[in-house]
Amino acid sequence: MRRRIIFWFVHFNLGLVFLVGSESGAFSSVTSMLCLDCHEKINPRIVSTWKDSPMAKEGVSCIDCHGSDHQSDFDAFRVSMAVGQVCQDCHPKEAEVFKSGKHARAWKSVYALAAIRALPEELIEGEQGCGGCHAIGRTDGHCDSCHTRHTFSKEEARNPRACLPCHGGVNHPQWEIWKTSKHGVVYEVSRGARGPTCQICHMPKGSHGVETAWSLLALRSTEMDPEWAASRKTILQWLGFVDEAGNPRAQAAIFLSYKEWEEQRTQMLEVCGECHSRLFAREKMQEVDRIIMKADKVMADAIRIVEGLYTENILPRPTEKPPRFPDLLGFHTSANRLEERLLTMFFRNRLIMLHGAFHNNPDFTTNDGWVKLKRGYHEIQHMAQELKKAR
Repeated sequence: MRRRIIFWFVHFNLGLVFLVGSESGAFSSVTSMLCLDCHEKINPRIVSTWKDSPMAKEGVSCIDCHGSDHQSDFDAFRVSMAVGQVCQDCHPKEAEVFKSGKHARAWKSVYALAAIRALPEELIEGEQGCGGCHAIGRTDGHCDSCHTRHTFSKEEARNPRACLPCHGGVNHPQWEIWKTSKHGVVYEVSRGARGPTCQICHMPKGSHGVETAWSLLALRSTEMDPEWAASRKTILQWLGFVDEAGNPRAQAAIFLSYKEWEEQRTQMLEVCGECHSRLFAREKMQEVDRIIMKADKVMADAIRIVEGLYTENILPRPTEKPPRFPDLLGFHTSANRLEERLLTMFFRNRLIMLHGAFHNNPDFTTNDGWVKLKRGYHEIQHMAQELKKAR
C-alpha cells in the first residue's frame, strides 16, 4: 500500500511537471524519463537495446514512436505500437519508395488466394503463420520486419540473414538456395567482402522498392509466346486468377504485365552489369525464361490430365468446386490424390526449380526442381491410367 501511494504521488507530480513543461518543450524528456524508470525494471533488454541504437543517439525518445497516452501500469493498452505510419513521419522518402515495391503488396497478395480463408485466423490476422511475413504490407508497412525493434539497425537489415525468416523454409527456400549457390559461397568465403546479397540485387543502392521481374510464383498477367500463353492460361485458371476465357480476375492484379516485367528486367540487368557483362547476364536470364516455359508446359499438361478425368466423369468433381477450377492452392484440403500431387508439383517442385535457376544453383534447379516436377507428372499419368482401367 505504501509503495502504491508513493507511486501515485510521484506520478501526480510528474503530471504537473508535464503540464508546465509542455509549454517549454520539456515534455519529451520528462515523459521519457518516466518510461525508462519503469521499463528498465520490467523490460531491461528493450531499454538497453534502444540506448545502443542510432535512434537514442539522435534523440528519438519512447514517446516519439509509442505516443504519450500510456502513463502507468494501468493504461498499458493505450500505448501506440510503432508501424510504418510512425516511421514515415521521419523517413518520408523511404516510405514513399517502399510503397512502390513488392513488400508493400504482400498483404494484398496473401488474400488473393481464396484458400487462405480456410486457414485458422491466428495464422493470418494473428500473424502466427503466413500473416507473420505478409504483414510487412499491412497499412503503410512494417518497417520492423527488416529494421528490428529497438535497434533499427541499417547494418542488421543489410545482412542477407535478415531476409531468412520470410524467404526461407518449405514453400519459399530462396535463402537456402542463395546460400549454397556460387554467389552465396563467394559471399561466405570472402566474409561479406564479395558476392551479391539479397539486398544488392533486390534493393540496389539501398532502395526500399524491393522489386523482381518475376514474382514468387513466376507468373505474369500477359504472355507474348502463344504456346507459353496457353500453358499460362491453364495454370492461371486452376489458380482462379483468370476466367475460362482467359480474362484476368481481380486477384490477377498482383502480377506484372509484360511491359512492367520488361522494365524491371532492364533494371535487374543494370544490377548484374556491376559484376558481369550485360550480354552474359541477358543470356542467363533468357535461359531461365526458357526453363520456366518448359516447366509451365509440364504443369499445364498435368492439370489437363486431371481436368480430363473430371470431364469424363472418371474422377468425381467435388461439388463445392465450379467447373475447370479445381483448388490447386487448397493447402490441406486437396480433394483427391491427383490434386494433392499437383499442389506439390506447383508449390514445391516448380517453385524450387525456378528459384534455383534465378539464384544460379544447379543442384536445386535440377534435382529438387525439374526432376521432381517430371516425376510428379509421370505419377499423375500413371494414376490417371489406373483410374481409366478401373472404370
